[in-house]
Amino acid sequence: MELPEITSKLMAAKKAKRMTFADIGKALGRDECWFAALFYCQAKATEEETCKLAKLLELPCEELKVLADFPPRAWDRSCPPIR
Repeated sequence: MELPEITSKLMAAKKAKRMTFADIGKALGRDECWFAALFYCQAKATEEETCKLAKLLELPCEELKVLADFPPRAWDRSCPPIR
């Protein structure tokens, strides 16, 4: 399964800023696990949250507005669970 394009952009910006999910969570007042889910499009943010994240990571706010859409929550169905 390919990751969404926005995930790659967010991860590259996070790496460039030398930040962890914990750093981002602390700076923006949310749990680090929520930000990890958001980066992988498994959570939904408000437009205000997307703009705050964009400012922190020095990305255009418009690019991150996709994070305010309903999360796809897809998985790779070609690999069923193994017991």
